[in-house]
Amino acid sequence: MTRAALLLSLFAFTSGFASDDLEAAKKETSPDRRQRRALDLMDASFHQAQDALRENSPPDKVQALLDQMADAAEYSLAALRETGQKPGKMTKQYKRGDLRTRELIRKLESFINAMAYGDRPAAVKTKVRIQVVAEEYLLGAMSRK
Repeated sequence: MTRAALLLSLFAFTSGFASDDLEAAKKETSPDRRQRRALDLMDASFHQAQDALRENSPPDKVQALLDQMADAAEYSLAALRETGQKPGKMTKQYKRGDLRTRELIRKLESFINAMAYGDRPAAVKTKVRIQVVAEEYLLGAMSRK
């Protein structure tokens, strides 16, 4: 496969997640699947925000994508809490959420540094929202039965 075809197929794959919104994740019956879809949407929104920043899109569009990313992160945690089970019984799901949100925070820090200085405060607020979710995931993963 040529490099161009590989990039095109990768773009088509990631844009499939872009069309997938939070409402579709909420329709899933399994809390585990709802969490996974929300985490996938979180990653896809971040990649779209990166692309928008590279293309010099308006700051409002970039911030809307970052807000969508934070909403997906918050919903992924809420989906696990809706089960009513103690976090100690769902350590695998909490650990998955912790790893993915921590990875996103690291990427988001360099993303914020690449933004124009005047656009950074709103993005920092989004980062704080995701840090709160990551800390909740960590607490859930570390809790015992």
